[in-house]
Amino acid sequence: MASNFTNEPINMNVLATETFTMGQLCRIGAGNTMSASAPASVAFFVTVDESSRDAAGTLEVLGATVSVVPMSGVVFVQSSDSSYTVGQLLYAGAAGQATATAGSNKLIGVCMGLHTGLTVGDLIAVNVTQAVVA
Repeated sequence: MASNFTNEPINMNVLATETFTMGQLCRIGAGNTMSASAPASVAFFVTVDESSRDAAGTLEVLGATVSVVPMSGVVFVQSSDSSYTVGQLLYAGAAGQATATAGSNKLIGVCMGLHTGLTVGDLIAVNVTQAVVA
């Protein structure tokens, strides 16, 4: 039997009151719903688009869904720092974004390029094969 967890996006329900944009790290929250990863939590997925919108174009808060891919290979993740170097270790930071700050943050992978002049939320390539998954 084929597995559902490939690099093909899958739709997951979003925890009530949360919304997502492309490249945010996610964890499995209450009721098997997606929640933004926090510094000490393990990221299992990364969003490939923003969460669903209602007929008026507003991001849904109740009953929303988001498309995600599992943390495997190279993924694009939102940054929280202004610069990164090739091979730098990256960690799960606040709001589901990557950070260079280790502390008690969980390792998500290795930076795949030299990035300077970034603003919060810019996407960076991360090799997540070294991610902490448990």
